[in-house]
Amino acid sequence: MFHARSWAEAGFKVNLTVILDQLENFTASEKLAFAAGVLLRANQGYDFGAWAATIAQLPDLRKASLLCIANDSVYGPFNNFSAMIDRISKTDADMIGLTESYEVTRHFQSYIMLFRQTALRHPSFVKFWRNVRTGGRSFVIENYELKLLLGMEKAGLRALALYPTVEKGPNPTLMFWRELIAAGFPFLKVQLLRDNPLQLDLTGWDALVRERGFDPGLIRDHLKIQI
Repeated sequence: MFHARSWAEAGFKVNLTVILDQLENFTASEKLAFAAGVLLRANQGYDFGAWAATIAQLPDLRKASLLCIANDSVYGPFNNFSAMIDRISKTDADMIGLTESYEVTRHFQSYIMLFRQTALRHPSFVKFWRNVRTGGRSFVIENYELKLLLGMEKAGLRALALYPTVEKGPNPTLMFWRELIAAGFPFLKVQLLRDNPLQLDLTGWDALVRERGFDPGLIRDHLKIQI
């Protein structure tokens, strides 16, 4: 919720899509007052399914000068979030990803992506989201996350990774988490601290987060729930 609220505080109109196994379990809360709208969705199709449904339900999103789609797989943002927003405002790329991965094929990691009006009204963008179907995690990654960037570039749209990494190794938000934070990246992946799949040295993560204005206690509390 901290993440979503931060976009609202940065001036974005936030439409929150809430994924639930049982929709009847949803309870409205004053904590959601920052959101311009709240959509409920059954737990299927992962983030691309949720985004596709939201775009279909709210066609006016395609009239936005800048559309950001984001999921809840990162901690943050840190206090350099405004600097990130400023960098975004100064680029004229049609599609903006924060980090670029070369696992399997070159693609933008899908936890946060942004699209300018030139992309939103492009037939390739419209066709992509209309064709999104529900499926398992591997299906979603293979058919949507890995294909979106290359499809948009093939259509002639310009794309930019805001925080490129020098080395083309595994998942950069995991492998190069320290380098990314040093470069001003205002997030930390949940998977890094919860699972540490690459068995990396995570010593000092809490100090780095605290230095950048984010309470590591919030992360520890969330990890207790996740684990």
